[in-house]
Amino acid sequence: MVLLVGGITLFLAVQLFRNNETISEQYSELLLLEQVRLDLDRTIFELQQVHVTKQFERIANIRILHEELTRNLENLRAHSKKVIEDREEARQALGVFNELQGLATELQVLIDLLAATPSGNRNLRQADLERLILLDHQADYSTKDLTNTCKAKITRTLQTSQNLVRAIVALYLAFILTAGILIGVASIAFTRRLAAPLRRLTDSAQRIAEGHLDERVPVHSRSEIGQLSHAFNLMAAHLEQHHEETQAVHEALALKVRERTEQWEQTTGHLSSVMQDLIHAERAAAIGQIAAGVTHGIRTPLSALAINLQLLKRALDRKRFSTEEAYQLLSTADLEVNRINRAVEEFFRFARLPKPRYAPVHPNVVVEQVAALVHTQIQETPVRLAVTLGEGLPSIQADADQLREVLLNLSVNAIQAMPNGGDLSLETMKIENDGSGAIRVRVSDSGGGIAPEALPRIFEPFFSTKGSGLGLGLPIAMRIVRDHGGTIRCASTEGAGARFDVVIPIVAANAHAQDPDAECEGGSA
Repeated sequence: MVLLVGGITLFLAVQLFRNNETISEQYSELLLLEQVRLDLDRTIFELQQVHVTKQFERIANIRILHEELTRNLENLRAHSKKVIEDREEARQALGVFNELQGLATELQVLIDLLAATPSGNRNLRQADLERLILLDHQADYSTKDLTNTCKAKITRTLQTSQNLVRAIVALYLAFILTAGILIGVASIAFTRRLAAPLRRLTDSAQRIAEGHLDERVPVHSRSEIGQLSHAFNLMAAHLEQHHEETQAVHEALALKVRERTEQWEQTTGHLSSVMQDLIHAERAAAIGQIAAGVTHGIRTPLSALAINLQLLKRALDRKRFSTEEAYQLLSTADLEVNRINRAVEEFFRFARLPKPRYAPVHPNVVVEQVAALVHTQIQETPVRLAVTLGEGLPSIQADADQLREVLLNLSVNAIQAMPNGGDLSLETMKIENDGSGAIRVRVSDSGGGIAPEALPRIFEPFFSTKGSGLGLGLPIAMRIVRDHGGTIRCASTEGAGARFDVVIPIVAANAHAQDPDAECEGGSA
């Protein structure tokens, strides 16, 4: 119904639009006709004025008026051919056009006659003046009929447009009335045949959701609603059956859970005993590793100390030794004792590393302090130091002493890796680390690098690629960086130097928030 009313309305609207265009064309024709009539009157009036006032210079203006008259006549003729469709009207309009064309021709003759007359005798004859008056009357008569015809056509077209508007309004009123009646009837039918059964279905579904699985819906018809009600009852029956089966399964599962819980408690007790054994074994292994490290670090200086003491004892027994020889033996013994003392101190430092004391620290200041210490150590060596400090770096929460220890340890290792000289560089910059800001301090050298098989183990305690030391420097550095919530990474290619990146977050560090994070990569240093 909506499509039908819309289609009819669209058709009537198109007709109304066409009528408006027709009215516009007819009105334009009427304006052209009035312009032609005005041009005729002005031309005749100007001829009479020239005859009376003897102002013959106005003949040029009369010619311009006559040309405009001729042009408007042609426009009127062309426009009328486009607008007039009735043959009788076309014949009548053609007659009027011919009469007006004849009037224009006669006016042209009078204009030419007045212009061609000698200047001393420029007067129209009495017959010509009478002809002018007659032409004026003929123009009134000819244009009056055509004007009335145009007005009548405009009136008819306007009436047609009004009828179309009335038809559209009547159509919409009828549509609204009919639609209202149909909507009312459909609403009653919807309520009786659809809404009420759906409401019963909704209430039953709510009762089933509350746990009343024995709820059923009465089926009164074989329509779609009746089929839906029947399907609902089947669903409710299956749900009730499934609920009963689920209850039985739950009871069986509860029994199995109780059995498994008892077994789990027994297994947990056994696992707890095993875990205690594993902890004891791990502690024993750690003690063994520490003991092996301490033994390795102390055994050599103890052997040297024992040898020197034996030599000193033999010399005392013989009572034949010089003061210089005794001094040399005692000096060697003192040196080995110091070596043992340093090894023990390094071990205890690793075992009991103090917690950081956090305070605002500027990374560039720490690097400059480390660079000053390094510069003192490389004065007598061919090592070159380069320091690059990032601009606009913020302060970080860190222990300045521990941070200096990390960077100094890395710098000393780099110097020791370049016995024949090379380039050592310290660099600071701000980076993005896991979505937050951090400060990266890079220590790099151009030494011999780290062997690929040793690279993954450099942060392990008691592992060292050098002939001396316990191998605790890098593990201590890793623990300090970890306690600051940061990371330390190493990248190296054997023969091309090594690079260590120490990354400290800008936010306040939390010593217990992160696991140890030390990485090693093979590649260009």
